[in-house]
Amino acid sequence: MGAVAAVAALAMAVSRVWVGADYPHDVMAGVLVGGLVALMSMLVLRRWSRSVDRWIGSSRLRRLLSAS
Repeated sequence: MGAVAAVAALAMAVSRVWVGADYPHDVMAGVLVGGLVALMSMLVLRRWSRSVDRWIGSSRLRRLLSAS
């Protein structure tokens, strides 16, 4: 799923330059910022996912966790 999302994002970035909606450096800056946000989010979620899982498992939200 991540590979499909990456290809779609690349296609959208190229199309924005192709139709003249953005300059290439604007698109590259967006790719850089988006990549850094995704990396930081992934690192934070990896670190805190176990504690959040335990917190949800011990609360009334347990049914939602087990349903998925």
